[in-house]
Amino acid sequence: MIDSNTLEPMSSQLAREAVVIHEQDGGYELQLDGQRCRADLALSCMILPERGDRVAIMSCDRKWIILAIVSRPQQSPLRLNLKRDVEIDMSQQKFHMKTQSLKVKAHQDVEIQGNGIHLVAHQQLKASANTLDWLAKVGQWSVSQLNIRGQQLDLNYKRAHFVHELAQSFIRRSIQTMSHSFRKIKGSDIIEADNCITKVKKIHQVHSKHSVQKAEEDMKIDGKRVHLG
Repeated sequence: MIDSNTLEPMSSQLAREAVVIHEQDGGYELQLDGQRCRADLALSCMILPERGDRVAIMSCDRKWIILAIVSRPQQSPLRLNLKRDVEIDMSQQKFHMKTQSLKVKAHQDVEIQGNGIHLVAHQQLKASANTLDWLAKVGQWSVSQLNIRGQQLDLNYKRAHFVHELAQSFIRRSIQTMSHSFRKIKGSDIIEADNCITKVKKIHQVHSKHSVQKAEEDMKIDGKRVHLG
């Protein structure tokens, strides 16, 4: 409540200077010439006043309006008041921002559009999300070392081409289902296992210039018909 010492604005007063006492009912209570008055915030004043701020005010329609913050005694962060949608048109200009750190928080979506978007992190780049979707016609990753960790990895692609200098995989259990499989190895193909079982429903054919099968104990060849030679 404004007391009896409230200073009422005049209809033709110029800008004056006042001190913010506190925020009240969507407006601000000010001290002006030793008296108290209530003022609203101008739409163009984007920085929210705080207690102790020296502000420039002006009367409009018999109401005090805060035009700007002149000074602030304490080193508190500046809070911007943007109660409407904001559009910045710099289609013919460039926009540069330099800051110690930058944090953007949105209650809904954040969208960035451009012909080219470049993200440069001199130390570390992190992305955290419940769902992460990357959509592109052409994609390229170039890293010196890549580590991927997770509970489940699903890959779905029409065609894949891999080139490795050295590939190593450590798998507890591997299951593969393929319609056709073709392998071409110029060097040697070595398999080491405790047990090796091959099941073929129709034809199992091995063709080589020389073939050697060696067993330390028993060797068994069983079939309805066995042809040798």
